[in-house]
Order: sequence, then C-alpha cells, then structure tokens
Amino acid sequence: MDQFGPSLTIKLEQTTHTGTDNVSVQTMLPFDTTVTRWALANWVSDLPGFAPPAELRYTSWSFRPLFASLSAQDRFDFPAPFPLVPLAAPGAQLNVSGMLDAGSGAYVRALQGPHGAGFSLLFAGTGGPISQAIAPELVIIRIR
Repeated sequence: MDQFGPSLTIKLEQTTHTGTDNVSVQTMLPFDTTVTRWALANWVSDLPGFAPPAELRYTSWSFRPLFASLSAQDRFDFPAPFPLVPLAAPGAQLNVSGMLDAGSGAYVRALQGPHGAGFSLLFAGTGGPISQAIAPELVIIRIR
C-alpha cells in the first residue's frame, strides 16, 4: 500500500483476476518486480547511512525504530532491535548453503572494503548449476 496507495487492497478484492496475475494487473508491474522491491524495502527502508530510491522505501512505516522500541519494552518477544539480520562476511570468504523455500528470500551481506580485490558469486545446487527454470533471483544493492 505504501507504493500503490490505500485503494490497492480493494482493487485486489474487487476483480476477477487472481493470484500473481491480480497483483500484476493492480500494480501495473510484473509480479517479480513488485515482490523483489518489497523484499529489498524490508531491509533498506530506514537503514542508517543509506538513502534508498523511492520504490524501496516504506512511507508509512519506520520498522527499525518500531522494532527497537518493541525490543526495549519486551526483550522476550522481541529479542533483537530489528528481526532481519543478514549473514555478513567478506565477499571472498562468504559461503552460504541451505534450502531456499519457494516464495522466500535470503538476505546476505557480502562485505567489500574500498579498493578490495574482486570476487565472484556462484549459485549452485547439490548436483551443479541450477536450472534456469527454477533459478533463484539474485538482486545486488550497493549500500555504501
């Protein structure tokens, strides 16, 4: 709603379209674009020291201050000041493995110092390269 206005929920309900087609029709963007922007906004909106582009910002929510306040008030239910804590390591030393469930996302920070040596990213399955038919989408955003 932050990106498409408060009428979005009504538009999604009052149509014959369903599923991802409905979201695409109502937002006038491909579904994967909408979902990718939403996932990125969850991390970069309110990120200290980073000014995200408008399509990656929440306009009516400030999640980081909100969660920090909840954490300060109730450490049992909100143990972290912000629940999204990506794995972080120098790019050349980063090695992530595991299962990426359909429709989910994984947040990882590849840390690279100024003038640092380049590194490569490789997506692979247990049997080698991942099929294009099921390949996850990689989105890279430079924070600093």
